[in-house]
This record gives sequence, C-alpha cells and structure tokens, in this order.
Amino acid sequence: MKANAGVVQAEDALNEAKAAAANAQAVLAKAKAADDLAKTREQMFLTVRKLGADAISRLRVDEAIQQRVEAEKRKATPNVAA
Repeated sequence: MKANAGVVQAEDALNEAKAAAANAQAVLAKAKAADDLAKTREQMFLTVRKLGADAISRLRVDEAIQQRVEAEKRKATPNVAA
C-alpha cells in the first residue's frame, strides 16, 4: 500500500508540475501579447503623428498655392474705377 500511495503522490506532483508549466506558458504568452500591443500602439502613434505633420505641410503648400493663384488673378484683372 505504501508503494502504491507513493506512486499516486508522485503522479499528483507530476500533474501539479505540468499545470504550473502550462500556467507559466500562459503568463509568458500574455506578457508577449501585451508587449506586442504596446509596440503596435507606439507604431500607430508615430504613424499618426507623421501623417499629421505631413497633412499640415500639405495644407500649408495648398494655402500658398491658392494665395499665389489669387494674386495672379488680381494681376490679370484690371481695376475698374467707378
């Protein structure tokens, strides 16, 4: 009986070790997922920031072009004095 109880106890310890290993793997996977999410968020922020800067630059260029076109139109149309 003692030998049989020892085998059962060893099997229980083995099952607990397997469960602990599976839990550690799950914790590691969760940590990796959190790290990947943080990296993705950081990349998204950097992309949005870059796109924002690009958009502002484009708006400024478009504004300058519009002002030039309007100035050219004013030059092309003679002032009519009433």
